[in-house]
Amino acid sequence: MGDFLECVFAQKRKELEEKQKSIPLSVLLHKVNKDLPSSLFSQSVFQGRGVIAEIKRASPSKGTLFSGDRTIKLAEIYEKYGASAISLVTDEKYFQGSLKDLHNVKSCVALPLLRKDFIIDEYQIVESRAAGADAILLIASLLSSKKLKKFLDVAEGLGMDSVVEIHTQEELTDVLNANAKIIGINNRDLRTMKVDLNSSQNILPLIPDSKIKIVESGIKSEDDLLSFREFKVNAFLIGEALVTASNPADKLKSFCSILREK
Repeated sequence: MGDFLECVFAQKRKELEEKQKSIPLSVLLHKVNKDLPSSLFSQSVFQGRGVIAEIKRASPSKGTLFSGDRTIKLAEIYEKYGASAISLVTDEKYFQGSLKDLHNVKSCVALPLLRKDFIIDEYQIVESRAAGADAILLIASLLSSKKLKKFLDVAEGLGMDSVVEIHTQEELTDVLNANAKIIGINNRDLRTMKVDLNSSQNILPLIPDSKIKIVESGIKSEDDLLSFREFKVNAFLIGEALVTASNPADKLKSFCSILREK
């Protein structure tokens, strides 16, 4: 685990202690809406090459990405102009997000929602569902093999999908052994914050076609998408290029148009 991830882990442990004192897990479980549909995220993403459009207020490497409260507006644009799902970064300290963003977006759009955060405890999985998430992100480098398998089971039991994020071939082996159904390859190395599209292009051929494959990070232009034309990818998770675009609607339409082309 690199320096950044070590800092994140320590911060999440601190946040969890405070949250669990305020709302115990047993109380949080009662807040889960049992009527939410199951596997909504995987059903939407599996259908074809699409865009998981992300709402990310800031990043450790780029700082603030947009000012003001554009969360709902962006979500409505994403739904109107062709996104397959919406990803919301809810980490507060490093990304300026919150679970409130997820809850608010859930009330405004029908697209499935992926909660992106640094999940290290079962409590966070339950709070994700209680806030309306249809899927969660599980980062392989943060979790032991035993904990990853447990978290996959917990999420499935709550009706949620799990996107298991990897960055290396070694992590892919562990994730396949855990029988993850959705695998996201992050082109950004969370230890160094460097982005390299070759990361996913090298790993994609090693993932069985029975899995849902998602490419994350580094997609800035139409040419970046075209570089993946020969690969079997179910969806591309794109955030920075959309939230910083002068016209997010036009940018999303352009990306979706390219992905529809054979």
